[in-house]
Amino acid sequence: MFQNNLLMGAAAAASGGGTSLVSVGNSALFSAVNQSLSRTQVAGSNTVWTFSSWIYKCESKNQVFLNSGSSPEGQLGWNASDQFYIYNGSTTVGLTTQLFRDIGWYHIHLAYNTGGSGTNKVQLSVNGKLVTAWATDNRASAGAFNNMNQNAQVLKLGNNGDDTGTVCLNGYMAETVILDGTAASVTSFGAYDSSGLFWTPLATETIQELTFGTNGFYLSNTTDLSSNMTTFVD
Repeated sequence: MFQNNLLMGAAAAASGGGTSLVSVGNSALFSAVNQSLSRTQVAGSNTVWTFSSWIYKCESKNQVFLNSGSSPEGQLGWNASDQFYIYNGSTTVGLTTQLFRDIGWYHIHLAYNTGGSGTNKVQLSVNGKLVTAWATDNRASAGAFNNMNQNAQVLKLGNNGDDTGTVCLNGYMAETVILDGTAASVTSFGAYDSSGLFWTPLATETIQELTFGTNGFYLSNTTDLSSNMTTFVD
């Protein structure tokens, strides 16, 4: 179960982050130091996993929205220049050329599989589109993501490992999913609307049918976060 250390929101604002007119409800607000969700993991896979979340970015700054364990920490976030980064605890696996300056909803999807071929080991998609332009690209040599799905290590959403400093997320997270042991495609979580222009979330019932593995979860944020974490174990 997640420890809840933040406020609940119901953000459904139109996005400025490339998915205009798309709204995402039942979100959790992260806006300050000491606001995060945390969950102690058990033994699973740190080489094959998936992260998916709709994130409403409210500020341009260095900010972490996923942190796995400690000493050292695997992290996903944006740097001070608004580039998305993937840090596996020892190496910057990827740093995007793309800048994420817009305030609004982004669907962030990361499929991690060190058993893959070349840069396919780590695939990042934003709003349904595969990211292909990288300022730093070590995806072909990516190793295990430190402390992800590892026994007794704490997974944190919305902040770094110790909940201190200024790197906390300033924004909302909704429809957050972790799959342990599966590198699922982005179409497992979203689809374009009938116009073909706007990337939108799939239905809750569809996401619940995914293979979650040992540490996998789906946060629908429909009730208090301390009790709404749904875990699916195969």
